Amino acid sequence: MREHGQLEVVAAFLNTRDDREFTTGDLTHEPHDELETPAELRTFLRQHGLASRGVRVTSADVDAARRLREQLRDAVARRSPARALRDLPLAVELGAEPRFVPLAKGVSGALAQLAAVCAESAVDGTWDRLKLCAAEDCRWAFVDTGRNRLGRWCSMRVCGNRMKSRAFRSRLRSK
Repeated sequence: MREHGQLEVVAAFLNTRDDREFTTGDLTHEPHDELETPAELRTFLRQHGLASRGVRVTSADVDAARRLREQLRDAVARRSPARALRDLPLAVELGAEPRFVPLAKGVSGALAQLAAVCAESAVDGTWDRLKLCAAEDCRWAFVDTGRNRLGRWCSMRVCGNRMKSRAFRSRLRSK
C-alpha cells in the first residue's frame, strides 16, 4: 500500500495554484500561482526531491508543469488519473513490486515522477485519497488520511465549519 507522503507531494504540486481569496481579521489572501518562472519551478522540484541541484528549467518546462498540474487537478475532480498521464514518459519496471519509472531526465523526468506516483496510487487503490476541498471557494488539494475516506474539506476547522454554517443558515432561511 502506498505511503501517503508521496501523494502529499502531488497535493503540494496541485496547490502551487491557489485560487482561494479571503480575508480573516487583518490577513487578506489573494489567489496566486507559484509556478510562474523557471526559478519557481526549480525551487518546487528541488524542495520535493524531484530534481537535482543543477537541473536546468526553461519557460517551456514551466508551461509543461502548469499543463500537467491542470490535468491532474481535473483528474482528481473526476476521480481518474488516466487521461492526465497519457503524454508522460513512463515505463513499468517489473519486480517483486512492479512500479512506474520515468524514462526522461531533468524536468520531464521530474514531472513523470509525479505522474508515476499517481499511476501507482491508481493501481494500489490509494488514488481516491487525493481530493479537492468540496468548498467551491477553496478547492485546495489534500490527502484524506481518514479510515473511511469520506473527508470532504481540506480543513474541518476552516472550510468544513464554514460550509456547515452556510448550510445551517440556509436551512433557517428556508423555514
